[in-house]
Amino acid sequence: MKHRAENSKIDALTRTLNIVAVKKEIAKYGKADATQDTLFLLHHHFTKMAFTKVKEDLRLCGFLLHAAFPYPTCIARVGNATFFLYHPGYLDKEQVLSKLQYYEHLLNKNQIYKDMQVTCGVCYTDSKSSFEEMLEKVEGSMRYARAHDLHLYIGEVSERYEDTKPYPHEITPFKISQKDVDAFFPYLT
Repeated sequence: MKHRAENSKIDALTRTLNIVAVKKEIAKYGKADATQDTLFLLHHHFTKMAFTKVKEDLRLCGFLLHAAFPYPTCIARVGNATFFLYHPGYLDKEQVLSKLQYYEHLLNKNQIYKDMQVTCGVCYTDSKSSFEEMLEKVEGSMRYARAHDLHLYIGEVSERYEDTKPYPHEITPFKISQKDVDAFFPYLT
């Protein structure tokens, strides 16, 4: 019998979609006409801290991403501390910055931003692209931001970054305990 987490559509730690589920969600938005959709890839760099604290902060990041990027944005964890976001439809630069600034505000309000740095790549794609093509495009933007010491880069990058393993990365498994299930999430605004 397969483990319950393997059959789940949700990442048990962050309560975001897993890769299989996000592919299905994106496919639901398949449109007859190719439209511009907005992609985000957010990587969280944690300073030196205990593994338990990183788990707690990642759990909170998943929760706060849902607050900053509500439906219809699809949010998936594609690496240990990396999230892929698909927004059906075009978000202009001001809308992108507004959502990211709200996410930063929530991180600051919950006092976890001081323990990490977030790098974000944003790009646009047509709705007929496959998940793998979308991930490759937005990964180029995120890696460009990291390579040039930027917190955010919006746009397509044609450079390939062969120095590191591409996303999606293997996500480190963890054991779910009652403590993990009864997580407390602070009030948002």
